[in-house]
Amino acid sequence: MDADHDRGAVKPSFLVSFPRSGSNFLQNVLSKSCQVAARSIYAANPAEVEGGNLKSHAPTPEYLADEVTRRLGDAAPQGHVPVIWLVRDPRDAMISFYEYSRHRLGMELDQTRFCTDFDWFLAAPIDRTCERRTLQSPLTVMEAYRLHLARWQQEHAAGRVLLVRYEELLVRTEEVFAAIAGALGLPAPNRLEGIEEKVSQYSDDGRARGTSGAWKQHRETYAEIIARVEAALGSEMECLGYLVSPGGAKPWRWLPRLGRRD
Repeated sequence: MDADHDRGAVKPSFLVSFPRSGSNFLQNVLSKSCQVAARSIYAANPAEVEGGNLKSHAPTPEYLADEVTRRLGDAAPQGHVPVIWLVRDPRDAMISFYEYSRHRLGMELDQTRFCTDFDWFLAAPIDRTCERRTLQSPLTVMEAYRLHLARWQQEHAAGRVLLVRYEELLVRTEEVFAAIAGALGLPAPNRLEGIEEKVSQYSDDGRARGTSGAWKQHRETYAEIIARVEAALGSEMECLGYLVSPGGAKPWRWLPRLGRRD
C-alpha cells in the first residue's frame, strides 16, 4: 500500500458479522494495513468515519439498512456500498459471545437459557434505546444467529457480499486481505500490520481467544452450547464449510471477486 494513500479517498463499506466473530481483529488490520478508517456503527459518532469501514452486527440486510438510516442520518452513504460478511465457526462464536455476555452483564447465565431463552437485543447491545423499526418482536440469541446466517447467506449467494471466514483469515491472511482490498476498490497491501495484536480482550481468565477450533478443547465445559448450536444451525454451518461431525472446517479456495467461492 502506498504510504501516501489518503484515508479520506476510500469509499465507504460495511463489515457485518455475528458478535465475537473477529470483526475487531479484521478492522484493526484493515485500518493499519490499508489506511482505511474503521469504526463501529454503534460508536458515539459513527458518521465521523467518512468513506471508511463501519462494522455492524445486523441480523439481516433489512436491519442494516434501518440501522444505517437511524445511526448515520444525512451522512448515510448513497448507491452501492461494498459489504464484507465475516463468519466464524458458530461453536466458537457462541461460546465467546456467551462468556462476553456474562462478563458485560455481570451475571451468571445458564448455557441452555442463553441459547434458547435469552433476549438477543439484551445480549448484543446494538439498540440500547429500542429505536429499531424492524425485528421488533422478541428474538432469542439462537433465533438471531439462525436468521443472521440464513439472510446473509442469501446475500452471498446473490453475489452482493464478500464472504470471509475467520479461520481463512488466520491461515491465508495475505490472500484473504488481498480479496478484501479488491472488494473495497483498493490495491492489495504491501505489508500487513496488526496481525499479532490482541483486540477486545474483555477479561483475563486465561481462556484462549481468537483461535480456530477452540471449541474442540472445551467440549465438556460448553457441551450444552455446542450441542444446541449444532442442532439448530447444522445446515447453515454445512453451507459455510463448517462440519458438524468431528473434523472441523473444510477449506475452500478464495477468489478475489465479490461474493464468489468455489
